[in-house]
Amino acid sequence: MLFRSVKPTLGAQIHRLILENTKFDMYDLGGQDRLREVWYDKKFNPSGIVYVVDCTGDAEYMKKTWNEFSKVAAFYYGEQSTQNLSQIPLLILGNKIDAVKGDYRYILKNVLFDIKKGIKYFMGYCSAKENTGVHENFNWLIGEIVKIA
Repeated sequence: MLFRSVKPTLGAQIHRLILENTKFDMYDLGGQDRLREVWYDKKFNPSGIVYVVDCTGDAEYMKKTWNEFSKVAAFYYGEQSTQNLSQIPLLILGNKIDAVKGDYRYILKNVLFDIKKGIKYFMGYCSAKENTGVHENFNWLIGEIVKIA
């Protein structure tokens, strides 16, 4: 299992991973309000970004998610970005599909509907709890990182 040791994020965590013979470090920065300032730390120079959306969230959560995502996209990919990371891949991951009643495949497209052209991104779904879809989605990310390395 790729993430058997990952627990809900209470603070920043670093995971050293090997996927498809590629070693990498993943910084899990967490989504709680009190942890978000770390997202915008200019000393980070990511090779890829994973933006996780809780698919069980209500309409208010989804609106907040869109607002935060817009800030992240502007910081890392925007024309005024000091990061200049326009080529780094973005994996948008809908999590907790095991708890969604009905079809979950519309959720990300409805929430994150206006992604800037030129950003290399992929929208995928998973259940971290059941380790479903995690490997496949991270394979896409690793493949894109290897292309630009």
